[in-house]
Amino acid sequence: VVTGELLRQTAPRAAAPAAPAAARREPVIDQVETDPAPLQPAMPDDTGVSELAEIGQLAESLKAAGASAKKVTVLGTAAGEAITLSALTLARHLAREARVVVVDLAASSPTIAAVSVDPTAPGLAELMQGQASFAQIITRDKFSRLHLVLAGRPGFDQSLLQSPRVTLAIDALLRAYDYVLLDAGGASELPAELLTTNARAVVVPEASMEADARTLMCEQLKAVGFSEVTMLSRPVRPSDAAETARVVAA
Repeated sequence: VVTGELLRQTAPRAAAPAAPAAARREPVIDQVETDPAPLQPAMPDDTGVSELAEIGQLAESLKAAGASAKKVTVLGTAAGEAITLSALTLARHLAREARVVVVDLAASSPTIAAVSVDPTAPGLAELMQGQASFAQIITRDKFSRLHLVLAGRPGFDQSLLQSPRVTLAIDALLRAYDYVLLDAGGASELPAELLTTNARAVVVPEASMEADARTLMCEQLKAVGFSEVTMLSRPVRPSDAAETARVVAA
């Protein structure tokens, strides 16, 4: 019953005028609208883009992996802005040719709301409370075809993100999108099953993290259930993320 309700409605919030009520009465999540043609801008030859080569290569490897890479959990050794920036950068690469959504499970970064066309949109917390539907929580990135799901409006009860219904919501999104990226932050209070089931992990390390510690963390993440683990060499910096947004928007 819960899954049926979650699947009953979904249409991404966008800056365009709302469609007539009759036209959006019974949308389903498998029919999320996207732009008719993917953005495939030429990459300019400058140092900003070359610094993003690692994320670009990771995006290509995810595309080559097919259905086994539909769900990607982005987490870090410590909660921080770099995790969200890395998730957004990877997602924007993928969104050039696919339907992609980033889900904010960390609720610790203002970045996702800042790049949303509707920063006041409700999120997972409101969905869990029955105060919003999928039609209301799916919004868009200002700079790309990427879709976004916020954690919740300011001041929400973060324990709502531990609800079993969040897993049902993620499963519903996996039916509609080619890729679902979970911004898990430090992942310290999130259910392991939510993050690991049928998922790959992308780890955003602290710059000072030693090689041995990185190797050990990858082994531990595989042991708890991730199918594959990729450790980035360094986090995406704000200037890198801004460059990606500029290129995609171009």
